[in-house]
Amino acid sequence: MGQQSTLRATRRAVLAGIAATLAPRVRAQERKAMPRLAVVAPGARSEDEMDASAPTYRAFFDELRRRGRIEGNSLDVERHPALSNSADFMPIAQAVAARKPDVIVASRNSLVAALQTATGDRIANRS
Repeated sequence: MGQQSTLRATRRAVLAGIAATLAPRVRAQERKAMPRLAVVAPGARSEDEMDASAPTYRAFFDELRRRGRIEGNSLDVERHPALSNSADFMPIAQAVAARKPDVIVASRNSLVAALQTATGDRIANRS
């Protein structure tokens, strides 16, 4: 009986070690699975102007919340101010595209065109 109990204890220790090793990886994978939304705002000087409480974005983020997408819990939001003229939108568009968000929200046709070129995808223009 002594050998069997030692064997069980060893199995439990090994299984506990495997579980402890995998748990952080599983949590990291769960975090990776969170959809990423990039909001690109022409005319915004800083990310603060693009906060969910800012008048321009309040209704948008309220609707996301209503649909169960809560920033930080079930949605990762990246904010990209684009204070420049239309000739300078390509660098910000390329920087946003390089981050490979799941969804990009933008306004102004010239910014949308730059994002479309940078992503190599067709982007629905819903202005």
